[in-house]
Amino acid sequence: DLFRKCNTQTLKTDQRRKNVFKRSFHYVEPKPICLGQNESGKECFAQYIPVKQTVASLLQSNVLEHWHSNTNVNSEQVLRDVWDGTNIENNTMFEAKNSSLGLILYQEAFEVVNPLGSGKKKHKVLAVYATLANILPHNRSNIDYMQLVLLCKEQDFKYFGQDLVFGSLIKDLKDLETSGITMPDGKTFKGTVCAIAGDNLGSHCIGGFTENFSKSLHFCRYCEIDRKTFLEDPLAKGQERTENSYQEHVQTQSVGVKFDSLFNELTYFHVCQPGLPPCLGHDLFEGIVSFDLAIYIKHLVMVEKHFTYLDLNRRITQFKYLGSDAGNKPCEVNPGVEKLSGHAVQNWCFLRMLPVLIGDKMVNTVDSEVWQLILQLREIVDLITAPAISTGQVAYLGVLIEEYLDSRRQTFPYH
Repeated sequence: DLFRKCNTQTLKTDQRRKNVFKRSFHYVEPKPICLGQNESGKECFAQYIPVKQTVASLLQSNVLEHWHSNTNVNSEQVLRDVWDGTNIENNTMFEAKNSSLGLILYQEAFEVVNPLGSGKKKHKVLAVYATLANILPHNRSNIDYMQLVLLCKEQDFKYFGQDLVFGSLIKDLKDLETSGITMPDGKTFKGTVCAIAGDNLGSHCIGGFTENFSKSLHFCRYCEIDRKTFLEDPLAKGQERTENSYQEHVQTQSVGVKFDSLFNELTYFHVCQPGLPPCLGHDLFEGIVSFDLAIYIKHLVMVEKHFTYLDLNRRITQFKYLGSDAGNKPCEVNPGVEKLSGHAVQNWCFLRMLPVLIGDKMVNTVDSEVWQLILQLREIVDLITAPAISTGQVAYLGVLIEEYLDSRRQTFPYH
């Protein structure tokens, strides 16, 4: 009787259950970090799960069965993974690729109560997760390999600062670079952070860049373009940020840099590698796709009158979605909205399915500039999300984006 055994023997008490978890499931216990007293006199804590122990427990589980083979030289000039980029190629830590660990950190703030009520931002929590870049991409996206590293209330993070909250994490990452992790068989794995993923606000916060995107003169973490130049020519690009230029701007607190990032203390990582990559979900699917599709559909309905919102929403609801699309059905489009209401994968699904959903309602698609914009956007997204892309296709993608931005600006000059 499993129920009786769980309540009478080794799992009888809370302490016994914890001992079984630690012994059988590579449990890593979180450590509270005392931050001090806030302005109200309340003692505040962050919870840190030691990253070295977490990675060691992953290596002792079945993660080595899904190890990424990185010994072959990419002679085909095809980009399939983070290991094919110059960021990894130029990092001396990853010269011995089969024994070097690449950590991908992900930070995100989330609400634990109703984000629209009186508790807005009061209980917002900042979380940091980690996964290994060494495992295959399709396994890397599995939540079993995504490990929690740190939890802290966002209010406490802003009040006490990065040094206190991230101090223990940085210390462990430095130790991972120098001492590494020694396995029971005697093999040692050293590693470092190869990327910190997150939304723009979080990445700029960690990187020490300005967080005011609407008014700051220099708002980009990749180049030094100023707002006036960008507004005059969206295709313009400023001088790329480097480690040396970053340090110069730290000294003067200028050109969009407010302070030196704590993660720059690592030997083999810098926020200008670029170590803070753009976020596909936020920037593309909940940004460009969400806003642009809403504008295009409004034009096709209100101006060109090919179909109505009722026709479109009926087809969205009645369409038979299969596979992963069945769990990410697009949301209905409300009349006149500025952006789609779906999350990232729903908007991606909507963009892919739109010609199937409503294509038969279109008349003279070749003459419709807006419909051509939708097809251009689909092609751009297909290339960006491709599991593999050649360097030639990257160049072609750059041309497509330039054409799209130019056509969009001519068709919708005030949006």
